[in-house]
Amino acid sequence: MKKIIALILVSFAGANVVQAAQCLGPINDGSMATSFLQEQEKEKPKVDANKVRHGSLADVDLAKDKIAVVDSKKVYLEIPAYKAIVKDKIKKGSARYIKLMEEATALYRATLEKIANKETVKLIVEVGGVSGVKTTDVTDAIIDAL
Repeated sequence: MKKIIALILVSFAGANVVQAAQCLGPINDGSMATSFLQEQEKEKPKVDANKVRHGSLADVDLAKDKIAVVDSKKVYLEIPAYKAIVKDKIKKGSARYIKLMEEATALYRATLEKIANKETVKLIVEVGGVSGVKTTDVTDAIIDAL
């Protein structure tokens, strides 16, 4: 019964895990309400829409579709156009900077799409932008495909 109440508190009342645990105290089987509620919270898939790099969150079933993560900074550091920006210390906002960033971004996006198709990945999210679902790190595969 307390487990059901805990779920209701978290799901519908907007209570957080700590608030719900304080209301419930120990559950009859000897475990603490906090650990039960934390398990429930961990199981909920979460994706930060601002960190989606390829695919559409609306078109993905997080429970069934293959989700990948990427470290974009690591990828950009391997893109020749971006390497030129860093090496030549090109000033942000200059015409050359804009041109090279457009080139780097076009290559980045095309390579993400190529790897997503090859790996049958529906969604690629920045590292740290997804939790509660199994993911595959495609950073190295993207770098290799540049």
